Amino acid sequence: MTFDIDANGILNVSAKDKATNKEQKITIQSSTGLTKEEAEKMRTEAESHAEDDRRRMEEVEARNRLDGIVYQAEKMVRENRDKIGEADAKSLEAAIEDAKKAMSEGEGGTARLRSATRTSSATAQGCGGAVQVPARRREQHRQARLGLEQAPVADLHRAAVATRRSRTT
Repeated sequence: MTFDIDANGILNVSAKDKATNKEQKITIQSSTGLTKEEAEKMRTEAESHAEDDRRRMEEVEARNRLDGIVYQAEKMVRENRDKIGEADAKSLEAAIEDAKKAMSEGEGGTARLRSATRTSSATAQGCGGAVQVPARRREQHRQARLGLEQAPVADLHRAAVATRRSRTT
């Protein structure tokens, strides 16, 4: 069996049965089934809908971004309710509900989704500070208890370079 593709993309296939010495050939040509006018019409339609497609893509991206923020905010409230003040928790829950409403209603489009994203993100970041501060204080307390001090990064770098130099000499 032989396969041959010529410069025009035409495939020639031939098969020969060695026992009977019979040979068969077939030629396969690509055809799109579209005339040049049909292809041109499709291209112009695609160009005319490009702006709508771009707007729809922006809306989908904004919706996905907001959905991710809502998920993270819900997780924060669920896992850290005791560390977040009651007022902060209520404002975060209100922002989450507003974001869910923006995603489900679909009114206001991308601008409404982006506004809800900014509000939810800012509220979550405000509450996140309340969660992270106790963790930082615990780590500082642990380091103080163990007699550890955090050295500036530049000091650590200088110490590492000095150690490498002393090993090579």
